Order: sequence, then structure tokens, then C-alpha cells
Amino acid sequence: MRECRICKETKPIESFKLDRQWRLYTCRVCDAARRRAEYAVNPEPIKSQVRARRAANIEVVRALARARYAANPEVARKHYQAKAEAKRAYARAHRVAKKEARAAFLQKRRELLKQINEARS
Repeated sequence: MRECRICKETKPIESFKLDRQWRLYTCRVCDAARRRAEYAVNPEPIKSQVRARRAANIEVVRALARARYAANPEVARKHYQAKAEAKRAYARAHRVAKKEARAAFLQKRRELLKQINEARS
């Protein structure tokens, strides 16, 4: 049993994280709250650490992702279906926006050519 330095509760030793060979003096709950608060204030250093760790261990990250998807094929299928649907929705919206922009461009062009032809005559 150990007392947390932040919440002052006495908890079992398993409630405290291991840092190398030593147990921390703040419980997991308080440590998680502290980390969330740090992230909320300044997320960029944490994001850069995650990016660096991911880049250094990309094969491990990919292997873990493959194992996770192999263990949960239904979740993976739903994920890929949702991603594909999002791509289709984006493509539809982009196609409509492009068609509208093209129509507006052609309309302006017709008006401009009409003005030029009227000025010539």
C-alpha cells in the first residue's frame, strides 16, 4: 500500500506506474489527469514525441496494427467501409462544386465575349 502524493489516498502498489525499476509516487488516475492537463495546455511537444517514436518504430507500429485488425476483422471492415464512404462523399461534393464552378466560369466567359462583340460592332 502506498499513498498518492496528489490525491492523498492510500492505494495498492499496483495502482502506481512503474518508471524503470521504481514505482511512481502518484497513482495512475492522478498521473493520467496530469498528462491530460499538460496536453491541453501545450499539445505540440507531445505530438512531436509521438511522431518521432512512430517514425523510429514504424515496423512495430504496422505489425501491431495488422495484429489488431486480424484479431477484430469486423471492426477493420467497418473502418475501411467508413473510410471508403467518406472518400465517395468527398468525391461527390467535389464533383458538384467543380461542376458549379465550371458553369459560373462559362457564364462569365459568355458575358465577357458578348460585351467584346458588342464593343466591336
